[in-house]
Amino acid sequence: TALRRFAAGLLAAAGLAGLPWLILPEVPEVEPSGDGRRDAKTMAMLVYRALTRHPRVTVLFARRPATTSESLRYLERGLAILAEPFPEIAERVYAFQTVFKLVLGHAMTHLSDATEGVDYAGLPAAEYPTLVGAADELAKLSVQRELEFGLDAMFDGFAARAKTGSECRES
Repeated sequence: TALRRFAAGLLAAAGLAGLPWLILPEVPEVEPSGDGRRDAKTMAMLVYRALTRHPRVTVLFARRPATTSESLRYLERGLAILAEPFPEIAERVYAFQTVFKLVLGHAMTHLSDATEGVDYAGLPAAEYPTLVGAADELAKLSVQRELEFGLDAMFDGFAARAKTGSECRES
């Protein structure tokens, strides 16, 4: 849209066009362990921690493709980690982008805790029996643990896909 182009122009004029990618140097290199899944999950959690230290910049990541030398180095590292489970470059890119978007989404929850202040126990039990019954457990949920769960489920799906030899197809 015109507004986005205008905002991008302002950022560029202010020298801030590459700002989101300035936090990537904070992400330590992941030394290859021979276990691509573990390395990818480690890299994802390191990126998550860096993003949550800079919540205002996190939103900009969702709007900017990897175009700076730092972002391209990060993309290169991620694609190298995923080379073994995904020998085809297109599937490797899809896997990388899927993992990154999950991490980015969870980091963005730090901008505002959507569940803060929700009194699940105080909801009408007849209308929300599951939420009321789980109120104590819901109060203890962790965004980081949720991300780890999502990454594990995603990598399980990637592994199952590799075993069946499924290919990406256009819908």
